Amino acid sequence: MDRLTKMIRRHEGFRQYPYKDSLGVLTIGYGFNLDHWMAYGIPREEADALLGVKVRIAEREASFIPGWGNCNEVRRAVLADMTYNMGIARTLKFKKMIAALKAGDFSEAAAQILDSRFARQTGSRAVELAAMMRTGEWQEA
Repeated sequence: MDRLTKMIRRHEGFRQYPYKDSLGVLTIGYGFNLDHWMAYGIPREEADALLGVKVRIAEREASFIPGWGNCNEVRRAVLADMTYNMGIARTLKFKKMIAALKAGDFSEAAAQILDSRFARQTGSRAVELAAMMRTGEWQEA
């Protein structure tokens, strides 16, 4: 299988951005047909693989948020979740939350999560993340 994968990688080539192939089919990566995904959806195992990659990226990006070092695993997960949802650039705009993190004031950091457009848009997600930030404990839904 490894040799087959290498051969297909060589034949297809990697394209980071969507493009139209020689037949006009919207394609990305190693010849992945996006038109097919748009018509039939994405298989769960492919979505799970993409999720794993995106979570690792969100964790890495969130680790640069000032105050990260003051956070336990749960609070770091909150920051990574926010980064996954909004991207690091928007998460870094939470200046008051970041100031609270740096000061170790997790109740204020939680309040800042709730006092945001993010909270108005995500509802229960933000409520759960704020509770996790405040308590430093996992909230099971």
